[in-house]
Amino acid sequence: MRNEELSVQQAHFAYDQERIAQLRSSCKTVSIIGQPRAMSALEMGMNVNAKGYNIYISGEDGTGRHTAVRETARKVAPSRCVMDLVYAYNFKRPQSPFLLSLPSPNGRYLSALMDSISALVAKNCWDKALQKATIARQNFLSTSINSIPNSTFNSTLNLELNPTSNPTLNPELNSTTETTSSTENTEITPGSTTLPKNYTPSALVNQYLLQIADALRNHVPEPQKYLVNLVCDNQEKLDCPLVEEYHPTHANLFGQLTRSQLTRSQFAKNQLAKTPITQTTTDDTTDYVHLRLTSGSILDAAGGFFVVRADKVLAQDGLWESLKLYAESSSFIVHGNDENDIAFIRPVTEPVQTKIILIGSDELYDKLCATDEEFLRLFKISAEFDFSMPASDTNIEGTIAYLLSVTEKNHLKPVTDAAICELLLYSSRYAEMRDELTTKLSLLGDLLSEANYIADREGLEEINNTCVQKAITERDFANGLTEDRINQEIKNGEMIISLEGTKIGVLNGLAVMDRGLASFGTPTVISVSVAPGTEGIVNIEHEAGLSGEIHDKGLLILEGYLRKQYARTFPLSVYAGICFEQSYAEIDGDSASSAELFALLSAIGEIPVRQDIAVTGSVNQLGDIQPVGGINEKIQGFFTICQIMGLTGRQGVIIPHQNIKTLILPDSIQDAIARGLFHIYPISTIDQGMEILTLRQSGKRNVKGNFPPDTINHTIENRLRKLYELSKPN
Repeated sequence: MRNEELSVQQAHFAYDQERIAQLRSSCKTVSIIGQPRAMSALEMGMNVNAKGYNIYISGEDGTGRHTAVRETARKVAPSRCVMDLVYAYNFKRPQSPFLLSLPSPNGRYLSALMDSISALVAKNCWDKALQKATIARQNFLSTSINSIPNSTFNSTLNLELNPTSNPTLNPELNSTTETTSSTENTEITPGSTTLPKNYTPSALVNQYLLQIADALRNHVPEPQKYLVNLVCDNQEKLDCPLVEEYHPTHANLFGQLTRSQLTRSQFAKNQLAKTPITQTTTDDTTDYVHLRLTSGSILDAAGGFFVVRADKVLAQDGLWESLKLYAESSSFIVHGNDENDIAFIRPVTEPVQTKIILIGSDELYDKLCATDEEFLRLFKISAEFDFSMPASDTNIEGTIAYLLSVTEKNHLKPVTDAAICELLLYSSRYAEMRDELTTKLSLLGDLLSEANYIADREGLEEINNTCVQKAITERDFANGLTEDRINQEIKNGEMIISLEGTKIGVLNGLAVMDRGLASFGTPTVISVSVAPGTEGIVNIEHEAGLSGEIHDKGLLILEGYLRKQYARTFPLSVYAGICFEQSYAEIDGDSASSAELFALLSAIGEIPVRQDIAVTGSVNQLGDIQPVGGINEKIQGFFTICQIMGLTGRQGVIIPHQNIKTLILPDSIQDAIARGLFHIYPISTIDQGMEILTLRQSGKRNVKGNFPPDTINHTIENRLRKLYELSKPN
């Protein structure tokens, strides 16, 4: 069987500087790069106004999820109605105030109207107050609200709006006599606003204004009952709101019941009279809870978009259920401040078209789908942001444009084409694929800032590729304490690893360790002991509680391979204990399963295997080698150990052949390969790997089903047969 090692040409990978220069000259700034699938789903979710079309955005941090929401909301916002929210007294159920939603700026007009009516009630002008309420109801419920002309708001209410839109009361309104100004007869009309074509007048506003008219006919006293609480005033906003909540609690989302509330009318009257402002206390506002309610972030997003992290919502006790209730019916509960106050308030609401956008991980999305029956009904749109994108010209141009925008925004030094090539190489290395780039553009921006620091420190006028390389080196050095300690332990002999000679049942595997954004590879010794028995393969890590489920599965696959490859005419009867030596942390994943199988075959056949070759790769029951992740870190980790202990020209690694396209090796390893000091062997099958490790032929079965004599497989099969014979009961 022919086993070729990786050539210098195959090991080399770099971006062509001329190509990058051409793409740089034509690049244009794009907000979101390489996420067509997610953007398509996001745009649909934001434009469809049917019930349940809320959105869950999944993906890794730094892939542009928040930026995508902002950009899409900016495009969609002009087509949505900007809403105001007003708390109003419920004459039939005082502990359940109305929460009225009105197209902006009608919330402010309703507030001013009710201030006027409250003033008339205070002066017992019931007929005039009823006349105002009747005309206002007709106007607020007009289906042709767009065609209603603007009335002279100042003359209507004797109020003068200053440039900051804070109302100040006209002196005539402060009169204590029953005689009213002729302007009190002036009609109050809602403000002109742009409404969606399918807008229908609010049934809840109609219900409230009917209650007002009935109360005025029956001369219900207490002017405060007629006041409203404008908690969400969007008159100054041209587009519907986009609210991002970073600290979700029940009070922050849905508001709270304060201990006192100063109304707008009280503020105006106190300002007019130049008297100290006295707040209404809890004792005398027990029946006026609507004036004590505050807004929350999800209420501030009325008619627009509300963005929140899913994990933070689920971390708050009961908040997830409250959010689902709001998504279902726009209903919610406001809790009191303490045990001496009202326990809770349940406002009477009407449906508000607020898009709830959850941002979270793929794992959390899968968990919610599996455990929450209501989730998929309430969040029908899933926008999944990928962690990588094809290294196409379009995506390369977008990445370059992002880097140039970071340079301009942060006032960094000019970036050379060679530096951009190095940054793109880092992007591909992070994506673990030569023909892909990472979508975590912020990582590249951070690296560019660090390279700018290097250039500034060394007095350079521009950021070149050497600056980027040094920034990567210094980042690795800063995060490399654990790696250095492991390497030092290997050098001192505290960790027993052989890099020369041969051993039976012992092999060097490769593992990746992560610490924050840093990751590094390190060799790990795998040993196998074999004896007659019926226990099969025993995973010592599993017995010690240090093995993950995927690692357990990988070891079960090894037993399947032995049965398929060797135990065709006799039962598999063997004890084989597999252990990761000097490993005291949990082990998971199947990337070491091929190394475990090589060590197992060596122990069964008592065949020595080379210690100067490290192995990584997954394996299936048929003996096919499968690709693994972290290949660059694993190779670099073993190469570093070989450098420390001394390169002999025979050392190298065995990798899956599918991982050739993921190799993005540092210059030091490429140079060692070119000089014949280090070797990389891509393989497709277990037989190929055994030949490299033993320098013997594996052997294939002939037409009679037998392996040729003096081959690896013949030796292993005979040994398994002997173990079976020894395991038979006497």
